[in-house]
Amino acid sequence: MHPELVRQVYFRAGNPHGIGRCWHCGCSLPWDPGAPRTWHVDHWPVARRDIVDQVLVGVRDPQQRDNLVPACIPCNTSHKYEIRRWYWLGRSQPPVTSRRLLLAAVALLLAALILR
Repeated sequence: MHPELVRQVYFRAGNPHGIGRCWHCGCSLPWDPGAPRTWHVDHWPVARRDIVDQVLVGVRDPQQRDNLVPACIPCNTSHKYEIRRWYWLGRSQPPVTSRRLLLAAVALLLAALILR
């Protein structure tokens, strides 16, 4: 990720906890441009997607600035702030390994509804 984009995410206005804090839990995030980052750039709100193929729904560009927020590593990797869907078996992302499998499942569901 481009360093300027990382800087813009870190200093993003509108953070509910203030600049330099995790968007989700509010913990302090260190800013040291010369050191490896100890925080993540997170997509928020979370775009619905097929994780393997990174097909985004509702977000045209995964690097879109207004969809990126600073997050501590535990918040970003736990996904506890993402909305869970019953039709994804309680997960925040579709439980499939590829976009084709998801499309096949949708096609089967639609065929079953039409033939009823």
